[in-house]
Amino acid sequence: MRSTGWALLAVVSGGVIADQVREVLEAEGIPVLIQDELMGSVTLVRGMKGARVRVHVPPSALEAARELLRGILPDEDPLPMP
Repeated sequence: MRSTGWALLAVVSGGVIADQVREVLEAEGIPVLIQDELMGSVTLVRGMKGARVRVHVPPSALEAARELLRGILPDEDPLPMP
């Protein structure tokens, strides 16, 4: 699966944070695609401390996803600027 057709929401430190972001977004009905930057592929990256992981959502859900995550992500994992 490729990230084409998806919008980058955030780059986070590790699969645990990516999984938490996924849970918050999916609970609100927003589909999520997780991409491991090291592998360059879409993977479920659990337990890889420090690995950078890209979190994508459909472009139509990008603003809603940003609002849901505001204040949730640590300061070192800012949301990308539009």
